[in-house]
Amino acid sequence: MTTANPAPGSALDPSIVARAERVWCKAGVRRSDRREMAQELAGELAAATDAGHPPTTVTGDDLDATMRAWADERGVSARAGRYVVLVPAVLVGITAGMGFLLGVLYLAFANNFVIKPYSLIFGIYLVSGALAYVTALASAWITLAALGDPRRKRTMSSLAVVLPVGAAGAVAAGVAIAWLCGFSTSIATVVAVVAGVCVVLAAAIAFARFRSIDRRDRDGGAHDVVGCT
Repeated sequence: MTTANPAPGSALDPSIVARAERVWCKAGVRRSDRREMAQELAGELAAATDAGHPPTTVTGDDLDATMRAWADERGVSARAGRYVVLVPAVLVGITAGMGFLLGVLYLAFANNFVIKPYSLIFGIYLVSGALAYVTALASAWITLAALGDPRRKRTMSSLAVVLPVGAAGAVAAGVAIAWLCGFSTSIATVVAVVAGVCVVLAAAIAFARFRSIDRRDRDGGAHDVVGCT
């Protein structure tokens, strides 16, 4: 069975470029670079079509492998920050891990009772902190794995080191804000404390991701903070 070559001037299949962009996105190529490469690919495909050649003369038999190799050769792989995706995911993981502690604190404030002995309080904080650390790392891994992020392992190593420091900073910020508010149990104080803690943790997560990206890959790409779409 023979396959006829496309006639000159025939329509270009847009799904080829769309698929290539998905491959580049998973490879951590920044949005600006993806846009530029997509334009080049569309031009080459159009030229091949006008010459009566099939798309495989440009993409090869394995489009995914060819497009990934193209990105690697250009040195644009693994440059996307993906902070907008990663930071919320890790914050959700931390919140899930701290769920038990948050529930205990809510009941204590709502019913105005003191938890004793203090060793029990310390144990609750310790277990909740350890659980939050594990769930934060798990959430980061799942998110980056779903995106096919090539800096996944390096990001995890960076988070493992930075998160405890960020947690300490978040606790200090929360205590400082509560002190400024007179340690009130009002909604405004709770919101201010939670907001302060989240800001510090978000900054720590973003810094951990930033550390995982090579310096040469950061140049000109710090603005590209979105994930694959």
